Amino acid sequence: MRTFEEIRNDYRLGEAEEDTLYSLAPLMESQADSVVEDFYQFLQEIPYTAKFLEDTERLARLKVFHRTW
Repeated sequence: MRTFEEIRNDYRLGEAEEDTLYSLAPLMESQADSVVEDFYQFLQEIPYTAKFLEDTERLARLKVFHRTW
């Protein structure tokens, strides 16, 4: 898993952007399950990525991982 520092550098996120993301955490918490489901639904509609999500156990683990992240 990539570190937040790597992501920060890749997207040039500064302290202000990081503060904004942290301030959104309480709002996201109630929507996190829906966001994860929508994200994987989107991925499953793309033939190239859908083939990596055919294993239901793998898909379940990924959803839990991303929900936690």
